[in-house]
This record gives sequence, C-alpha cells and structure tokens, in this order.
Amino acid sequence: MAFSQYKAFRQWALQEGYPYRILDKQGWPFLWRRIKRSRPLLLGFLSLLALLYIFSAFIWTVEVKPGEPSGLKSLTPEEILSVARQEGLKPGALKTTLRLRELEEAIETRLPQLAWVGIEVKGSKAEIYAVERRDWPLQDETPAHLVAAKDGLIKEMLVIKGQARVKPGEVVKKGDVLISGLLLEDKSIPLLVSAQGVVKARVWYEGEKTVEKKLKEKIPTGREAKVLFLKIGSRSVFLKGRVPFTCYQEHIRSYSLGGD
Repeated sequence: MAFSQYKAFRQWALQEGYPYRILDKQGWPFLWRRIKRSRPLLLGFLSLLALLYIFSAFIWTVEVKPGEPSGLKSLTPEEILSVARQEGLKPGALKTTLRLRELEEAIETRLPQLAWVGIEVKGSKAEIYAVERRDWPLQDETPAHLVAAKDGLIKEMLVIKGQARVKPGEVVKKGDVLISGLLLEDKSIPLLVSAQGVVKARVWYEGEKTVEKKLKEKIPTGREAKVLFLKIGSRSVFLKGRVPFTCYQEHIRSYSLGGD
C-alpha cells in the first residue's frame, strides 16, 4: 500500500483488534529517513547530485562519424578531431559556450577537403558528421554543362570555368543547367568550354504511405488512482481512495494479513 494509506489502515486494525506486521518498506520516504539520520551519507548524496549536474554541463567525448556510407578517404578522424580541438570542441568544453554553427563553418574553412560538416550534441557526447568533397575530373576538355543531379535549393556556388545560370536561394530541378559551358566573348563570339565549379544545395526526399481515415487506439495516459479495500471472507470493506476516471483499466493486488 502507499505510505499515505498506512495511517488509516493502522487505525482501523487497532480498533478492530486485527494483528498485522510490516514485511517490507520501500520508497523515497524511508530512504530519505535513513539519509537524514546519517549526516555523512546526506552530504555524500548531495555531493553526488551536484557532481552529476556539473558533469552534465560539459562535453566529455568527441567522435567523428562519416556523413556517408563510403566513409572518409583523404582525411582521417584524428585530423578532424585535431582541428575541432583547436576551435574549442574538445573533452572538458562547457556546452553553453559552444556555437555549433560557427564551429561547423570553422572546420570547413580549415579543412577544404570537406564539403559539409554537421555537429550534434547528445548528452555529454559531441558527434561530428563529415562529408568529403567529390572530384569529377573530365578526361578531356569536351564542351559540357554542369547540371543538377537532384532537385534542391542552391546554398553556395563557386564557378571555376563557365557561366553561372543560377544563384544561391534558387530552387532547381534535376537536369537544370547550373553552370553553362557556353560563353559569349565580346557579346558576339561564342566560346564552348567544359564547365567546372562547386555547387552546394539542400536536397529533400519525398515518400508516400497509405493510412486509414480513422484510427482508434487506446493509449495509457500514465495517470492512476488507488482504492483500498479490506476483504473479510466474501465481504469487502471500503477504506480509502476514489477513481475519478470514466475509462480505465483495473489492476487488483491482494495481500493477506497475519499469514503467509
């Protein structure tokens, strides 16, 4: 029974002359009583809570995870960790002082081999997701356009050779020309080149799923109420409690008094 119900039960048992004995005591009230009796134990308990709070405010583990299945090729996790450590992301760093977006940009700047860096903090652990740049060398200087491989939103663009056809902030579709290989010199003489450059875009994926229009499901809310009865033979005597719910699941627990 709950600790709050024991007083009513004890008073009823004494009035009716029923013997009883307590088999076990569990829960926070009894634990707190034992802690209060021992000052060193209380201080140790409070110190433990303080240490847990302090430790949870720091980063204790930093791990590098490749952002794609092929993994890292030109860089090692140790090189990325070294740069991250120099920028302030290291074991012992205070989480509230970290500016994740600034750290991501700093790592990308320090390591030009990376095309994208993402940092995620999970508890006291920081995970660095890194994606390397892909080079698509052409075998010759055959005139060609640089086109979009997927639908996306242009974020950054660097033209090495050719003429830009889109700007950051524009939405493109698969197959759209990003950098044209057609140049017009003096606005009259056409020049064909092999377009080259770096284009970063945010891409998205769509999926479909069929669901029913209506779905009924009983989901427990976690709320509970307790009612205490004393059963003597076939007769039940109400002691305490009330059920304020109209829809609920009932669980009955029975305990014998004065017996095994």
